[in-house]
Amino acid sequence: MAKNPINQLDHIEERIISGQISEAAESLSKISLSQISRSEMVRASRLFRRVGAFEQSLRLLLPIIRPKGASADKATPRWS
Repeated sequence: MAKNPINQLDHIEERIISGQISEAAESLSKISLSQISRSEMVRASRLFRRVGAFEQSLRLLLPIIRPKGASADKATPRWS
């Protein structure tokens, strides 16, 4: 499989589309998530969900949904 994470995600998506779900899940488990850019996190999360890895899908999004250091105190006003 290609080393580039985006190419890996393309390859995994092709496997899912062709019905090779277990192979796609195995390939996903081998990806180093630290190499996936923030912009590709949502895509990777969707692929995890599509192969049935729901918990991993949500864990991948956690740093985006709840970034470290963020708090409600720092929220911007709703109506500016």
